[in-house]
Amino acid sequence: IYNCVNNYAYRLLANSSERLFWIDASAASFKSKHADIVESAEDEQTLSLSATVNDPLSSSQWELDHLQAYRAWDVTTGERNVTVAVLDSGIYRAHPDFENVSILAGYDAVTRTEGVSQDVNGHGTKITSIIAAATDNGIGMAGIASNVSILPIRISNSTGYIHSSDFIDAVYYAADAGVDIINMSFGGYTYSAMEE
Repeated sequence: IYNCVNNYAYRLLANSSERLFWIDASAASFKSKHADIVESAEDEQTLSLSATVNDPLSSSQWELDHLQAYRAWDVTTGERNVTVAVLDSGIYRAHPDFENVSILAGYDAVTRTEGVSQDVNGHGTKITSIIAAATDNGIGMAGIASNVSILPIRISNSTGYIHSSDFIDAVYYAADAGVDIINMSFGGYTYSAMEE
């Protein structure tokens, strides 16, 4: 495999046994040239982040009623040993509603570096707040499961666009890290066998 990809700019997408690579080449020409070992190849896809609400008051959070969160909170508000990977635009860690929320170091799939310390778009902070903002603290909104651990994984640029290779890398990173849930609040309009 490496003899095949060494002639191109490439990177292995996460540490997995799937042997998925991002390669700087036309998918059709690469597959044609290396048909004996390439199972599938496709050109890079572009996705975008989904819309979110911007209201910080929990009384305005329709999802709390819709998901019967108040009833669920009588049973649990989540547990630290449950980890939710949030594949998004990053996280603003200093947000007051994240005080005492377990936020792990994370991974930046765009730069391929460990740790996420900023939110380049704001969307990731909003989504993480819906999931795990501190509850009963008199600040902002209430998270659905405020006691879970969050693994932020940045996959988008500042305009909210996502390359499929970064998304795939992030999914494998989260799976290899052993997370329990992967939240993906984004989408696109094209089918991708690699993403599937």
